[in-house]
Amino acid sequence: MKVVEVCSKDFLDVVNDPYHIYASSGFNDLNSVKCEEVYYLLFKERKYRLAIAGGKVMNEFRSPFSAPFGGFVFFSDSVGQEHIDRAIEALVAWVRSKGMLKIRITLPPAIYHDSFISKLVNSFYRSRFSAEKIDLNHAFLLNAFDVSYQEKICHNARRNLKKSFSNDLTFEKARKMEEKSIVYDVIKKNREDKGYSLRMSFENIIDTTDVVKADFFLVRSNTGKPVASSLVFHVASDIVQVIYWGGLLEYNDLKTMNFMSYRIFDYYNKLRKKIVDIGPSTSDSVPNNGLCVFKESIGCNVSLKFSFFRDLL
Repeated sequence: MKVVEVCSKDFLDVVNDPYHIYASSGFNDLNSVKCEEVYYLLFKERKYRLAIAGGKVMNEFRSPFSAPFGGFVFFSDSVGQEHIDRAIEALVAWVRSKGMLKIRITLPPAIYHDSFISKLVNSFYRSRFSAEKIDLNHAFLLNAFDVSYQEKICHNARRNLKKSFSNDLTFEKARKMEEKSIVYDVIKKNREDKGYSLRMSFENIIDTTDVVKADFFLVRSNTGKPVASSLVFHVASDIVQVIYWGGLLEYNDLKTMNFMSYRIFDYYNKLRKKIVDIGPSTSDSVPNNGLCVFKESIGCNVSLKFSFFRDLL
């Protein structure tokens, strides 16, 4: 298997429709300041078999270097296991040739392409990579959003959703820049009140929307006050990903998160999307039990998200 190192433009010419947006040259170019150097690699054996975008950080090759996940992308979704094995072997040799000391790869959750990702997990394991993290990722499969949705979710979620409907909440898409700023401010306040910070500034998010289609949503109380919000990226042809969401804690009694999740599912179901990826409910593999309970209560399924590493010393 031959490794062909190319520039961003040549990578785009070959990898013009990756199965997730974080593998695109546009996204990695945008975030290039977050690593020492960005690499675009094509893996060729008679024809191109696989590709990967990654960056050098602290003398390590990382894919992603600034995204929820990265890793290899395919040119045929039936790519053979033997091609994956040889691509990983070629990647290890290439990283060694650059003098880097470690490889870190975080794969997408299985929902993005169960067959290909399963092959990757198997190949990385057999190629002497170690699992650094195995996170739990929650997602809602929109074929479950039908006339019986409310009857299918758990009792507490059904009760909370009905309560939210009685509170005259409204759900709207933020289109103007000042409205999008309010979306960000509500989420930021939610995180600060919980003792967390946001990794992305509002300016970072707006810059990202130049290469990733994004939707900003607001939930308002019956007085018009913004009480919850969410930011959603279109990360694959039929998958959207909730990047941030949250509500003002002093309005929790309105059950704003139950209301907002329901409206998000309804919105993307009407757009004929297949999956709403709610994201991981673990930190370094340790579950946030409250998040897990909430996400499963509203009907989300759980899949695994693997992070691998291999020392090259």
